[in-house]
Amino acid sequence: MTAQRSVAAVALLILLASRASAEERPSGPTVIPIPYAFYTPETSLSGGVILMVVSSTAPSDPDQRENVLRGGGYVSVNGQAEVFAGLEYYTPRNALRLTVDSYVARYPNKFFGIGPDASNEEDYVPFECELDGAVGFFVSPGLYLGPRLRLFGSWMQQRAADGALIQGAVAGSDGTAVVGPGVRLSWDTRDSSVAPTRGVSMDVSSSWSFVAFGGSSYPSMSLDARLFHSPFPGRKVVLAGQLYAAWSGGAPPFQELPRLGGDELMRGYYDGRYRDNALVAAQAEVRIPVWWRFGLAVFGSAGQVAHDPLSFRLEKTRFSGGAGLRFVVDESSGASLRADVTVGADGADFYFNLGEAF
Repeated sequence: MTAQRSVAAVALLILLASRASAEERPSGPTVIPIPYAFYTPETSLSGGVILMVVSSTAPSDPDQRENVLRGGGYVSVNGQAEVFAGLEYYTPRNALRLTVDSYVARYPNKFFGIGPDASNEEDYVPFECELDGAVGFFVSPGLYLGPRLRLFGSWMQQRAADGALIQGAVAGSDGTAVVGPGVRLSWDTRDSSVAPTRGVSMDVSSSWSFVAFGGSSYPSMSLDARLFHSPFPGRKVVLAGQLYAAWSGGAPPFQELPRLGGDELMRGYYDGRYRDNALVAAQAEVRIPVWWRFGLAVFGSAGQVAHDPLSFRLEKTRFSGGAGLRFVVDESSGASLRADVTVGADGADFYFNLGEAF
């Protein structure tokens, strides 16, 4: 996930949470522009704007989820530029949920190699686009199941003159095009989508991706499970945990391999610092309110990649940890700005963003 999509998702959730807490819901669509800025090791300082159109299929139903159409873009000091659009739509009584996300980007990046011992580092510049859509059918409150289709394309614009990518030894070195039909199961019992204090969320996906060029077709599966708990009633201290696992079979293009690092998973490692066919990672965080709208967070992560699930080795596990400040920008939803300092095997990193990492 690129940085903007993380920020866009959080901004969307803040909007929905604040509107859900209102006593009266507007009868017609609402248009809201949201400027934002963020900093990550991958992008450096970045800024952009999101435009959202919010409406309801059944305005008189207090339990009806709102429909959101969003679009926007951002540019970064490191030369990344992205334009994105998305839709979340619910039929009456939330019987069916349709989600669509898309983006087009020029995203200067780094390739470190494949495997748990990857030590390469080379720059490359791809032009990428993606369309990811899913239909979820209501099973029970918070539980949706349905088909998913993902289209992805990546075309190389620049590669390091003496790097592994320009030599063509890595699947996807010249770019790739992927069509991935699959199935998604999602379950969410959290008390808030923005700043949960208790509950569980889980997303399970399975797909078979057909590769037009730049690799071979492959199956894939992923699990994203998150748990939130408040051990001291009335004190608002939150214990948060996440387990993430992913697997891709065959020889997919390197762009499609599960990867470790980034703003959300394993802070302290560059996004894609380690990638391979199989990945498992876990992180935990303690979120403590301190004074007024200010708070502290302490967190730690552990994870690794391997060629297959049977090849995981304890000694290949990577660790990171850190602490950060929080400032609540919207009391009704609990949404906050975060500034984190993290330390991993490659040194220290700094992150500034809107919303929690998970």
